[in-house]
Amino acid sequence: MTNKIVVLAGFSGAGKSVLAKAIASTYGCEVVSVGGILRENAKSENRTLPTYLLRHGIKRAFEESRGLILSDTMQKLEKTSVVIDGMYDYEFFKIVENKFGNDNLLVVGFGGGMMERMKRLRLSGKGLFNIFGDIPKIYVGAKKVMSKTSLSVVNAVSPNVAFLACQKRLNEFLMQPIKNGMTN
Repeated sequence: MTNKIVVLAGFSGAGKSVLAKAIASTYGCEVVSVGGILRENAKSENRTLPTYLLRHGIKRAFEESRGLILSDTMQKLEKTSVVIDGMYDYEFFKIVENKFGNDNLLVVGFGGGMMERMKRLRLSGKGLFNIFGDIPKIYVGAKKVMSKTSLSVVNAVSPNVAFLACQKRLNEFLMQPIKNGMTN
């Protein structure tokens, strides 16, 4: 396999999804949306994401999603590099890290002020639950994942500015040859 994984970690409204789309468009990557998979799981039970998380328990809901996220990632990696949009689950991060190796992962961490994030969420129509949704992200290890960042983007005015800020590192990472040590 010659493809790599870019992991986007950060809290609600930081601009991860916009950056994921920009990376995919620029570099021809596929996107795996952790939040999208969780929402699909909730939808399959005719629930909203908040009620799904409450019904199953936060940790269990993330644990149950790991297989789907890994399967989606593996399937897409066969064709191209992958951007994982919204890596919050530290236990799952360790699985990905062990399977693909640090040299084949680039973890981009997002930080930003609460007011800017709330503004983005309001404008996107996602609602303020997403801010409260940061609580489960912390519970399953989002801060630990963010501690693994090799590139941090803090208080970018917009996700587009964040993309420009990390484009040089993305070029280096996505354009260099794969290092040995990946396991199948």
